[in-house]
Amino acid sequence: MSFLAKGILKFSKESISDFEDQMTHLFAIFRGEKKKVFESESFQAFIQLDSNVDDGFIHESDEGILIELGINYSKSTAEEKINVLRDGVIDEVWKILDGEAVLIFIPKDSQRIHIATDPFGLFPLFFYNGESSLTISTDLMGVLSTNPDLRSNLCTQSIIEFVSCHFIMENRTLFENVYRLAEGSLGRFDYSTNSIEIEDWFTVPTTHEEKDVEFWIPLVKQKLSASIKKRVTPNSGTFLSGGMDSRVILAAIPEKIRKQMKAVTFGVVGADDCRIAKRVAKRFGIDLHHMILETDIFKDNFLKHIWMSAGISNHMVAPIATAVSLLNVDRIFDGFAGDAQFGGGFHNQTIDLDNGIWPEEPKSYLLAKVIEKGYIRPLNEVSELFEELNQDDFKPILYKGIEGELQRFDERYSPTIIFEMIMFRMRVRGNTLGAQISADSVAPVMKPYYDLDFANTIMRIPPRYRRKSQFYNIFIKIVLPDALKDSTTTILPFDRKAKIIRFCKRVLRFLGRKVGVKLFPKRGWIPIDKWIRHNEEYRSWMQGILLSERTQTRGILSHEGIKKLLRREINEEKNLAMTLVNAVDLELNLRLYSDGDGFRLFGTNPN
Repeated sequence: MSFLAKGILKFSKESISDFEDQMTHLFAIFRGEKKKVFESESFQAFIQLDSNVDDGFIHESDEGILIELGINYSKSTAEEKINVLRDGVIDEVWKILDGEAVLIFIPKDSQRIHIATDPFGLFPLFFYNGESSLTISTDLMGVLSTNPDLRSNLCTQSIIEFVSCHFIMENRTLFENVYRLAEGSLGRFDYSTNSIEIEDWFTVPTTHEEKDVEFWIPLVKQKLSASIKKRVTPNSGTFLSGGMDSRVILAAIPEKIRKQMKAVTFGVVGADDCRIAKRVAKRFGIDLHHMILETDIFKDNFLKHIWMSAGISNHMVAPIATAVSLLNVDRIFDGFAGDAQFGGGFHNQTIDLDNGIWPEEPKSYLLAKVIEKGYIRPLNEVSELFEELNQDDFKPILYKGIEGELQRFDERYSPTIIFEMIMFRMRVRGNTLGAQISADSVAPVMKPYYDLDFANTIMRIPPRYRRKSQFYNIFIKIVLPDALKDSTTTILPFDRKAKIIRFCKRVLRFLGRKVGVKLFPKRGWIPIDKWIRHNEEYRSWMQGILLSERTQTRGILSHEGIKKLLRREINEEKNLAMTLVNAVDLELNLRLYSDGDGFRLFGTNPN
C-alpha cells in the first residue's frame, strides 16, 4: 500500500542547471529527505516523498520508471500497471487505479509519457504545456515555480467562479494556461513534439437497472464492506461532526477496529456539532479529541493550509491541518460526501426531478438552483466585489462555467445523474479533504465512499430510489441501525418518540419564520458571521486583507464594494460572511501563488 507523495515532473529540451536545488527548496515544507532526480537528454524529473513512504513508490525496471502518487489499493503488480498504461487498455485501468492515485510511466524506449488519474479528482495533478517544455506537478506551486512568468497571467473566469462558489469549474486554475488533468483521464505526452493527448477512461453510467430495493440493499452492503476492508486499519482516525455521514462511517467500520480508532472534532466552545459528536463517540466507544477553535488558528495556519490543499480550500477549514496532526494516525476518514453518493446530499437539497426530465433548460435550471441553495453567492452581492463588473456581466460568466460542467456528460445521461455528479464535484473540490493533505504523519484523507466499484454500483440504482435520500435512509435503517439509535439523530430519527419531536420542531420553526422569529437556532462549529460582527481580532484581520493597499493596487476586488458588504454584515442587515470569506481567500491565494511572498510566513520561500 502506498501513502502520500508530492512530485513534480518537468520535461524540457533545455536543461535547468540548479533543477534539483530548486525542487528541494520548493518542497522543503514536507517532511523527509527522500527524493529522486531523473535526467536524460530529453527531460528532467524530480520526486519528493513523504518520510512515511518507501521507495516502493518508484519502480525502476528495464522497461522504464513507474511512479505512484497517492493511495493505491490495487492488487496489480508494477508490471501489470506498466502494461496497462503503456497499452492504454481502458477497461483495465479500473483494476490498476483502485482508490485515490495518480500513476505515471516513463518508458526508456519511447518518447511518450503515460499518465492515469483517479475519477474523483481527490489527488489533483496540474500541468502546463509550453512551447518547449511540459510541467506536471501534484502542486500548483510546482508549475508556477518552474514557470514564474505564469504567475501574472490570471484567469478572469476562474477568479469569478472562485469568489462566487469557492470552486473553479472545468479543469482550469486561477492562472491562464495552467490546468488540472481531468479526473478519470489517460494522458500521453510526447516530449519529442511537446504535445499531450488526453482521453477519459471512466464515465458516469448512463443507465440504471430496474431492480427492487431488496436487490440493491445486500449488493450495496457487500460493495461498501469490501471498500472499507481495503482501507481501514487499527491506526486509522476519523473526523466526527456528530452529523449523519460521519456517524454512518463509524457504524460501517467493524467494531473490533473501531474501538482502536481515534476521532477528532473541532469547533468553538458550545458548538452543537461538538456537543453531539461527544455523545456519538461515547456511544461507539471511540476516543474523541476536541480541538477548541480560536481566531488565531485561522490566521496562523491558512497559508500553509492552502499550500496543502492545492489552493482549492478556504480558511474556514484551515484547522484541519492541525487537527489531523494531533491524532498521529496513518489515515483519516471523513464522511462529508457520504450521502451524495447514495443519491442524497445535494441532489436531495435541490429538487425532485420527476421522470428524469429537465423542467427547463439545464443551464438556467442549474444556475438558479445553486444560487438558491447557497452553493453560489447571490449574483448582486458577488458582482459588487469586483471592479467594473455588474450583475448582467456576471451571469454569463457563471453560465459559461456551468455549461462546461454539463459538457462532461453525454446528452443521454439522466439529468438526475448529471445534477447529482456536478453538485458532488463542487463539494469535493471545495473542501480541503477533497484535495490532499500531508500534516505530520497523516496520509491523504481516505473515504470508503470513493471506492470506484462501490460508486459504480450506486449509480446503477434507479433514480427514483435515489431521490430524496430514499434508498440511503432505507439502507441505514436496515444495515447500519447503530448509526441512528440515540436522541442526537435529528435528520433520520430511529424511534417514534424522536420522529414526533423532529416533526414538532419543524412545525414550530415554520410558524416562527412566518412571524419573523428564529426558533431552535443551531450553533455551528465556526460562526464566521458572528466573528465578523463581534470579534474585533478576526474582523480586523479580514479588513486588513480586503482593504489593504496591496489588494486595492491589484485591481480585482472593488474597494467600495468590499466596504459596502462589510458595513451590511457588521450592521446585521444580511449574512454576507461567505462572500467575504471567499474574497479573503482569493487575495491570500494570489499572495501565495502569484506574489510568492506568503511562503515566508510559514518558514519557506520557493524563490
